[in-house]
Amino acid sequence: MNIFQRFKQSKFDRAIDSLIEINEKNRGNLKFRKQLADTLYLISICTVHCNAGRNVGKTHYIVTHATNKDLIICYNRFVIDFYRQRYNGNERLNIISVDQIDSSVLRGRNFEKIYVDEPALCFKNYDRFKFYEMLSRQPTDPTIIMLGE
Repeated sequence: MNIFQRFKQSKFDRAIDSLIEINEKNRGNLKFRKQLADTLYLISICTVHCNAGRNVGKTHYIVTHATNKDLIICYNRFVIDFYRQRYNGNERLNIISVDQIDSSVLRGRNFEKIYVDEPALCFKNYDRFKFYEMLSRQPTDPTIIMLGE
């Protein structure tokens, strides 16, 4: 990565980190949590959306910021291979493609953050509302980060 790419990536990283921080602090200040259905709460309160265009470092951000307490969702299984190859087979990452989402993947798991890489592609053939319904069954509310269109 050249100096311009590193500078661009660090600015992008700071922007996303700031959006996530604002979202999580805002949730702590909300008084009407019990008035919203769990699915609606996840959709309207727990989700951060960001699309800064192509080739700005969205995938790099996800892989370098996700922990083993997080889940990464991408649009097909080939992208999983790309993640693993490009990022040295980082096995600590929980990566699935959207076609692998079902309640068994989420059952008994409590993810802190859920990163969705290119949500328009992920939810082209998968119901976004169904995705949120499954997430609403977790014991705690994750931060959902949608990066891309």
